[in-house]
Amino acid sequence: MNIIDSPLFSIIVPCYNSTEYIESCFTGLRKQTIDPNFFEILFIDDCSSDDTVQKLNKFKESADFNVIVLQNANNLGPSLSRRKGAEVASGEFLCFCDSDDWYSANCLDELREEIDKSAADLVIFDMSYILRGKTIVKRVTSKFVYGDKSSYLAYCGESLCNMVVRKTIFLSVQPIDIRHGEDLALVPSIIMKSNIITHLDKPMYNYIMRGSSVSMGKVNRDAYINMLKAYAYIRNGVSNDDESLDKCIEFLGIKIILYDSTLMAVKGNNENSVLCGLVSDFEKQYAYWCHNSHQHALSISKRIYLWAVRERLWFLIRLYAKLHSLVLL
Repeated sequence: MNIIDSPLFSIIVPCYNSTEYIESCFTGLRKQTIDPNFFEILFIDDCSSDDTVQKLNKFKESADFNVIVLQNANNLGPSLSRRKGAEVASGEFLCFCDSDDWYSANCLDELREEIDKSAADLVIFDMSYILRGKTIVKRVTSKFVYGDKSSYLAYCGESLCNMVVRKTIFLSVQPIDIRHGEDLALVPSIIMKSNIITHLDKPMYNYIMRGSSVSMGKVNRDAYINMLKAYAYIRNGVSNDDESLDKCIEFLGIKIILYDSTLMAVKGNNENSVLCGLVSDFEKQYAYWCHNSHQHALSISKRIYLWAVRERLWFLIRLYAKLHSLVLL
């Protein structure tokens, strides 16, 4: 396969011990309806101990599009692996795919058409969650308002995988070296850096929910600290003239600190004193967070959870966490 000089899209796929799942990802790319000259794929192996690299090299030999296989000398985690891929990518736009997930066949064609039409820096689209064989469509884009950056910032999802972003913008965002929750930090930061943002109300990314994922499986006791780092990263990236986005940043804190971090702290078997500290520290900055108007967009279950957080009803929080580990709320 000849190396493509300037594809429109570079698809970055970090891999770690992915031999069991990587074929689904590759097959989804092979089925793309777009001309193969429009994209390349970069697999970044993060020191796998299985035969992931051997499989990737076989894919490279058989592909009718450009495939690049990179190997990290040390285990870097997904965030820094993506950054490494972005730095060597040839495409004008970057897409991000996890090694066990896949794109719908028309995904890149739809994104190309939208970019041609809108000259967008960033396009966000919906995704499908696949849990125990059942497909659940997550309609993130239904809350967006075209041309309104605050709506994109407030209601953005928690994954890089359901967006395509101009490479120059992605590289202008400083990397964050955390192993879980890196997308929580990067997605809002990319939105704040982008000038033209648009979206497609179509589920074009397929995300497999596995029992080993952070949201469903066993959680490390200190996992919630990554959420605190992610939110601090977001706040540090807000300039002094962004007052119009204050309520959006507050709402991100409600989601990341009051919901995500407290939930992770409970799942990590932390004491109630830790939960109290998380909430009290947030309320020092946002004493009236419960009046944030963006909360209407949250699900009923999350609003009940946040009411319990506000009232310090930790027994209800712990019950919710147990249910959350069993089903997708």
